[in-house]
Amino acid sequence: MPKAFLLRRPSGLYARFLLPADIRAKTGTRYLVRPLRSTGDAARLLAARMGYALAQAIQSIRCAGGDLDTKSQLEGAIQSVVFPVSTGYEINVPGLLTIKADGPAGHARVMEALSVLQAVIPGLPGAGAWRAASASRALPSGPTLHESAKRFLAHYSSTSRAASTQLEAEHSVALFCDLTDDIPMADLGPTHVDAFREALASWPARARVLPAYRGLSAKAIVAKAKTRGEGGLSIRTMEKHLDRLRTFFNWSVQRRELAHNPLAGLRLQTNADKYTKTKRGFRPEELSALFDPVRRAEQCDDDPMYFWIPLFGLFTGARLSEAAQLLVSDLAEVSGVWGFHITGEGAKSVKNAQSKRFVPVPERLLALGLLDYAADVKALGFAALFPGGSVGAKNGPGDRVGKWFNRTLLRSACGISDKAVSYHSTRHTFITAGDKLGFSEAQVGALTGHEARSVQARHYIDASTVPHRKERIDRIAASLPVPPLAAYRAGQFGGVLRGFAASGEEDSDRG
Repeated sequence: MPKAFLLRRPSGLYARFLLPADIRAKTGTRYLVRPLRSTGDAARLLAARMGYALAQAIQSIRCAGGDLDTKSQLEGAIQSVVFPVSTGYEINVPGLLTIKADGPAGHARVMEALSVLQAVIPGLPGAGAWRAASASRALPSGPTLHESAKRFLAHYSSTSRAASTQLEAEHSVALFCDLTDDIPMADLGPTHVDAFREALASWPARARVLPAYRGLSAKAIVAKAKTRGEGGLSIRTMEKHLDRLRTFFNWSVQRRELAHNPLAGLRLQTNADKYTKTKRGFRPEELSALFDPVRRAEQCDDDPMYFWIPLFGLFTGARLSEAAQLLVSDLAEVSGVWGFHITGEGAKSVKNAQSKRFVPVPERLLALGLLDYAADVKALGFAALFPGGSVGAKNGPGDRVGKWFNRTLLRSACGISDKAVSYHSTRHTFITAGDKLGFSEAQVGALTGHEARSVQARHYIDASTVPHRKERIDRIAASLPVPPLAAYRAGQFGGVLRGFAASGEEDSDRG
């Protein structure tokens, strides 16, 4: 926290703050000097409050990554201490006049003018009456929390975010609003954030859909969960909620609706905790259960997404959303090698720039008849490789198959209850297998679209390297201990695909 150095000048006492190097670069100023207009303990207290407000503003500027007006942020932090933004007054004498004053200084000047006003306006109330009126008529200080949240979400939806990201932001901001009174945004502070954190610590996972909490308000859910003694959200999930709120608050700071972000500098996890692995790959016995031929015939033979997408995750390391939004046209032959393009073109999206890549199809997938399946889908007029829940899904591409895999196949059919495994563990398994074979982080990252830690690994791999990537992906896929799998039969999914076409529900998947 910046510490104040008190300066005595002929005009009074001043507080001087040495700005951190990164903030100096943004403002071109080494020191920030402000008058205290007081002496003794009152001056020292005000200087300490200024230092705390500056620390909060500096943290907000750093979290925003340079998107905020640095000088305005620092000035706003000081002003919020000297003249709190929420103190406005309205003095009204019916039939005579109305005077509005912003902040204590303006209010004091109005009080000083009373003697003059009383001399020219007969019957004007005395100072005592004016003070009573001002105390009872506080002006609203800008938009309310709920109004600002509504505008933020409208803005956020216009920034071309992925559907799942938009939904997550809406959920977190709406939950905060549901648990917080509709106060003026300017009054929002650490106490409201603390109350939200406490509520999250009691909030049951998936509370909105659990029968015990269905139809209850957010506050009622928290109260009932506390009574029942149920555990709340994990630290990692709570941190995600706070990260989304932090974006909302930074936006509000930019619009001058908040003096500073009340979440600036607040973290529930250290970086070490955040990046500690909470998931793992599948063990050999788990792979045997998940890909058991009899179980696959029972669970997967009637739905192309269930049949193919887990295999994509395991044999190529593709993310669930990447596989689910593939188009038939994404399958292509490059340098004599069949593979699929993962891009963010059109309605599709990718996690980051490193995710855009060409992934060779391993022989294990080709042997299962992937190209025959793609030809059948194309013949029926579909553009999507996996019609039935791709790009337009409410919770993002692959939501339907992800829920089926985690709840029906993994937990129910296979009896695997360890929360450290989920659909994403197919990707973990692929990456771990590549590491065991001695491939470098960059070599595996070129296949999975994973951002490597080393600068040398962050590069685009051109078509001339495709045969080498094909060799690596074949070796990784061949090393995975999966039972012999039944291949795709021509026309196997004709019935369900024609059903999609007839229902018109998958028009967005049709070419």
